[in-house]
Amino acid sequence: GGGSGGGGVMDELDRIRKVHMNDDDAGVALQTHAAVVVVVGRDTRPHSKGLVEKLKAGIEAVGGVVVDYGIVTTPQLHWLVRVANATVNGVALAGGDSAVVAAAVGTTTTAAERAAAIDADVYTAAVAAAFVAAQPNATTTSSIESVVIDAAHGVGSIHAAALRKQLHKMATANSTTAAIAITIINDTVHEEGAALDAVPLNDRCGADYVQKTRLPPRGSGGGGSGGGNGDGSELFASFDGDADRVVFYYNSGGSGSDVVLLDGDRITALLTAFCQQQLSVADLSDSLSVGVVQTAYANGASTSFLADRLKVPVACVKTGVKHLHSRAHDFDIGVYFEANGHGTVLFSDKAIITLREKASNGDADVAAACGRLLAFASLSNHAIGDAIADLLLVVTVLRYRQWTAKEWRSMYDDLPSIQSKVAASRAALDLIVVSDDERRVVKPAALQEAIDAAVAASGDKCARAFVRPSGTEDVVRLYVEAGTADGAAALQTAVTAAVGDALK
Repeated sequence: GGGSGGGGVMDELDRIRKVHMNDDDAGVALQTHAAVVVVVGRDTRPHSKGLVEKLKAGIEAVGGVVVDYGIVTTPQLHWLVRVANATVNGVALAGGDSAVVAAAVGTTTTAAERAAAIDADVYTAAVAAAFVAAQPNATTTSSIESVVIDAAHGVGSIHAAALRKQLHKMATANSTTAAIAITIINDTVHEEGAALDAVPLNDRCGADYVQKTRLPPRGSGGGGSGGGNGDGSELFASFDGDADRVVFYYNSGGSGSDVVLLDGDRITALLTAFCQQQLSVADLSDSLSVGVVQTAYANGASTSFLADRLKVPVACVKTGVKHLHSRAHDFDIGVYFEANGHGTVLFSDKAIITLREKASNGDADVAAACGRLLAFASLSNHAIGDAIADLLLVVTVLRYRQWTAKEWRSMYDDLPSIQSKVAASRAALDLIVVSDDERRVVKPAALQEAIDAAVAASGDKCARAFVRPSGTEDVVRLYVEAGTADGAAALQTAVTAAVGDALK
């Protein structure tokens, strides 16, 4: 609002208050209302602390209350917000039905009280407890006894170390089911006062680097070979800088530096098959739905595995995590991961209640299956993709199945694919309209006709292609897929030509 001094700002804030708080009393000042609670967190980059201090000053200047969680991962902050906002008896809450969270929030009745009662340590204790609860029988020999985490020099290294400490404590005091040897590489972070380039965040390491280059992160040992012995018994996980994404890999065992990537599509297949199997054991396949959400960029082999082999519904939505997360709520158990490793598993209120009731009324096998899924629900982050939680979900399923990473890889074979782009003016890009799932061009119709003709001419039943205008660059993005690498290359050439003709 206009005006000199603070009057204009306060008038505007008062107007916003009346609109969003349904208060028609123009004479009531903003400060007379119950203080709004804002929770904040930060990473380790040198500018973050100063930004948080300025943010806190601004919030407090208008009567807000700040709960500062300090250095946390992005998923931890989302998890903490979700716990703080949950009703005391909330069910479909990541960790919300765990004894750890219940003990922390105690008798608190407001979001402000809960926010002040929890922190990153509660998150770590909760996911560690859920991990232990989800483990197979302690007498079973574990297929995955160790994992190497590439923390990308990000904030996740601090909390991966905290998890390691918590699990070691639990294994020593209570049960060997908590035992897992965690090695963390690329774990140095910015010290206070250090220059921005003092620590190479995401430099030749991290989820994005490993996924796009198929190379091991630096620091993984073995002369650049990625470490490991090639049989898949050693699992490697690469986080991104703020730990909301994770991809896995193992050493190929061949010469050079090749690694075998286990990306978000493969995480989806692993976790979906497990949830489906456990529902079958619990005799709940007809009572609770399991579904998957993907984007057009998901490899066609993964989609076929899910739809044709597992017989689960697969929805395709527009690119962007917000679209996948929203659609996943349509299922009782919704699984989504982008190929880059960002994703999670969501459980509905109905699913949690049904599993609890069935566990108390079924036989031992039924109760065990329900218990595993309930532990899964507590372990999974229901707010956002979470590298730490997703790592523990993957390890849990591999242990349950007695699989190595190599056996996980054998669930299906990826189809060869190519992603590329064609430069275009913004005016030209504005003329291209695609369908809601981004798999087809709506306008101009001639472009989709040309793409269809190129796919048909390939004679490859596995071939597919789509294009879409970029929202961040002046380019048209292309994706092609075929049964062979040569077929994918030929299709890319044909589709590139079709896009070029359409842009003339």
